Amino acid sequence: MRAASRAGRNRPWSGESGCLLAVAFGIPMYVMANTGAALPIVLGFLIAIGVIHAALTGTQAAWFAEPFRTGTRTSGASLGYQTAASVAGFAPFVAVLLTDSFGWWGPAGLYVGVSATGLLGC
Repeated sequence: MRAASRAGRNRPWSGESGCLLAVAFGIPMYVMANTGAALPIVLGFLIAIGVIHAALTGTQAAWFAEPFRTGTRTSGASLGYQTAASVAGFAPFVAVLLTDSFGWWGPAGLYVGVSATGLLGC
């Protein structure tokens, strides 16, 4: 929170760093998950959720609410969340199709591609 307060909410530093971390960690995360050993799997998901996911979602509440007037702020931010959830809900099906076609490289490539696309918005 301190770093975001110093840099300001309007500067999407955590979004940029979160997307860069997701791009860099996409392939290693799948390699760690494919080892079958508990320690690399747990470590991979701790990094993915505890660091990368936190960097991406930590400031989203302010970013998504600010474009709307106070009377419609909750509804406006919710609309974005619900639209994203309806599209992202198909991700597991797409990941299974990609795994069947390309092995673990398929969903790993999807993860890296979506993360790289997130950089375009930063």
